[in-house]
Amino acid sequence: STEELNLLKILTKGKKHPKDYEIPSKILLVEQGQMIDDTELFRQDLKSFLNLQYDLPPMEPPTRTSLDKFPDAEKREGFIDICEEKHKDVRAELLQNGKDAAQWIREFFMASEDVFVSSRDDFLERLKSWEVDPCDHV
Repeated sequence: STEELNLLKILTKGKKHPKDYEIPSKILLVEQGQMIDDTELFRQDLKSFLNLQYDLPPMEPPTRTSLDKFPDAEKREGFIDICEEKHKDVRAELLQNGKDAAQWIREFFMASEDVFVSSRDDFLERLKSWEVDPCDHV
């Protein structure tokens, strides 16, 4: 639809229309937090989606990179604090991208029969965080 194309900012002039592309296999749609929380339901859904015979073990939680891992100021050169006032325009652009992406995922991508979402309600709840400036809660 025109609304979907506007969200994707796709210029179709002279190109094949995105609706004409076929997805050769199913897609498992996951929000990063679902992997971090690593629930039994998520592991069972992943097992089922991948057609595995055996249960999956609990996943290792990801490590978070922090400035503490870079004690040498030279190695931190170029790092920014996105929450600083001077980065508000960049943050606003990132936030708008998050809002557009969340809307497209909810309204169009998840509607495809080729997309499988584990714990749909949980996924949708997590997707809401893409529409909120995390710096407002710091």
